[in-house]
Amino acid sequence: MRLRGLRSINLVCCMIFIIFIIFTLILISIISIIRAYIDYNNFVQSYPFSTVPFWKDNRTLSKKPLLPVLKVENVNLSNATIAITACCRNVRKHLVGFQRNVQAIAALFGVYRIYLYESDSRDRTLKFLNEWQKNDSDHVRVYSKGQQRRHIPSRKFN
Repeated sequence: MRLRGLRSINLVCCMIFIIFIIFTLILISIISIIRAYIDYNNFVQSYPFSTVPFWKDNRTLSKKPLLPVLKVENVNLSNATIAITACCRNVRKHLVGFQRNVQAIAALFGVYRIYLYESDSRDRTLKFLNEWQKNDSDHVRVYSKGQQRRHIPSRKFN
């Protein structure tokens, strides 16, 4: 009988210990949630969030905020360099407008290069690109590998 009483006391002690561990874990979880909530509220109060989109928000974290240039006329890119790249495949009908837009952008810069890559076009894309390169050989470079579809398998075969 005496052995049975000790077993029941050990069982009760184990149950109390397990309950104590569970209570401690719950308490630690609650404390960590409260701490995260307090830290978040302190962060929100210390950094003023804006309701405008990021591209219209001109605030910075520095003490001296940079003022954005609001007018295109005030921008001087004549000392800057730009490289424009494009992949072209069966886009002949869009190339006239593309050429006009790219040349308008490139004209803002002092030095520019246009790199055009073409492969496997069935329309006259390559012919147009080669004419463009011939007319503006200082800035336009055309690269054509041709027949790449035979060398690179499509996704459905992978």
